[in-house]
Amino acid sequence: MVGDVETGSMRKIRRWLKGEIVSGMTGIRLVDGPHAGRVRIVVLDPEGQPPPGTRIGTFGGDTWNAYVLSIEPGEGLAHPWVYRYAGVQPATTAFPDRSRPLGSGPRPAPDA
Repeated sequence: MVGDVETGSMRKIRRWLKGEIVSGMTGIRLVDGPHAGRVRIVVLDPEGQPPPGTRIGTFGGDTWNAYVLSIEPGEGLAHPWVYRYAGVQPATTAFPDRSRPLGSGPRPAPDA
């Protein structure tokens, strides 16, 4: 039966969902808020760190549900990376990067 076949892609996805780092990506656990209990797959930076925050669009597309890194890997944790709900943001808020806190507004224009 086709559904019983464990492909390489499915093995990789299962590892991501457990929080393992595979091919520069891992799964992060979302707690609190409307997406509590879900795992999101993210790309790690060159130092092997996940983004400081993530967000998920809402129905209608005019707001984001924002999540921020609250627990980093440690002994005894069920999942290595945990992100806590930080509230709703307008969809016009720039996506966070490592140089600015989540929700700090649009990125500055590059120097001309």
